[in-house]
Amino acid sequence: MAMLIPKYANCGTLGDWAKNNGQLIPYTGTGQPGDLVLFDFSGNHKTRQHVGILAAQTGNTLSTIEGNTSVTSDDNGGAVMTRTRYVSQVVGYIRPKWTGTQTAAKLLAIARAEVGVKESPAGSNNVKYNTWFYGQAVSGDWAAWCAAFVCWCFAVLAGQIDTGKIYETTEMEDKTVMVNVKQLQKGSKGSAVKKLQILLNGLGYSCGSVDSDFGAKTLAAVKSFQKAQGLTQDGVVGTNTWGKLLN
Repeated sequence: MAMLIPKYANCGTLGDWAKNNGQLIPYTGTGQPGDLVLFDFSGNHKTRQHVGILAAQTGNTLSTIEGNTSVTSDDNGGAVMTRTRYVSQVVGYIRPKWTGTQTAAKLLAIARAEVGVKESPAGSNNVKYNTWFYGQAVSGDWAAWCAAFVCWCFAVLAGQIDTGKIYETTEMEDKTVMVNVKQLQKGSKGSAVKKLQILLNGLGYSCGSVDSDFGAKTLAAVKSFQKAQGLTQDGVVGTNTWGKLLN
């Protein structure tokens, strides 16, 4: 099964591919869970210095899973970590074309399972993702591996690498990925409404039956939830309400 992104080691090349294929969303857009995020830590939104996988976005704040990062070196830190980033650091989002069993939720499960992996020895760029990418152990500054980590995750997703692990997504992860902060209101219908109703019922704000139809009971539940969270009680489920629901 083919990977959903090419096997590139360079963030710039990966960004060029996404742009040429209509899969690059500018930083002024909104990221979705499972997107790849290209970073420019200068704040100029131009130079592609680093790449990670977006787990969630609430307003201008992003939660990401990244390779070759640390709290002291954003783009050459030697570990897989979860990081908090900001739209001010984003160049753009690369949106994979999910298909079949290759879903955003599964990709996030794979990436999360790698959190804590480090180079050995420290500072060497000698890590399993580089060994897979280049077919041999490598070291040196030229072999920074944020993109290699991302490609490795996609190769596992495509079944090209057998890690011996079973990756299970939680129900909440699946809801987070599938909702993608779509604005909902009374009269809305479909799968996103179903996810909303499941979330609200699970949190104790009863929508009644889960019928994928944003009716009076769902509206009342949304307003009750918004009141409890200190949000505007307008019954419209936009970015702020989704952010609280998925927090």
